[in-house]
Amino acid sequence: MRTVGHGGAGNGQFAELLLVPERGFAVSVMSNGGPGGVALNLEVVRFALEHYLGVVDRDPEPVPYVPAEVAPAAGVYEIDVMTLTIRAEEGAAAPTLEVVIKPEIRSASPKELPGSSAGPGRPPRALSRAAARPAARRRPRPGRRRAG
Repeated sequence: MRTVGHGGAGNGQFAELLLVPERGFAVSVMSNGGPGGVALNLEVVRFALEHYLGVVDRDPEPVPYVPAEVAPAAGVYEIDVMTLTIRAEEGAAAPTLEVVIKPEIRSASPKELPGSSAGPGRPPRALSRAAARPAARRRPRPGRRRAG
């Protein structure tokens, strides 16, 4: 069954939209429930698929990490508040992801900001296998997966 959808998150708010055009079905889920919001939204989408369409959504099987597939995305990405560095190294179990909140943003914040994945005295963190896959092979979100 073909699905179309989009999800996103920001500032503790999570959203999923999943459409099943051939069945005239749509489900939209929004939550602001802290770190479990993405998992909650996925469970609601799966519940709706199973109970309204009879479709059981399965987790995809992991694929091995292939540095050459991640290499095109490797590099340094920067926005106004943070810098993201992706490294795809041969022989590693996963790519390395380093996220650093810019010092001027951190110092201007009235409250303690979350730590970065790397910083003074802390090595960059290797991604989990699921997060390490390039976008084309990464575990799809509900709106990008084939259910059933």
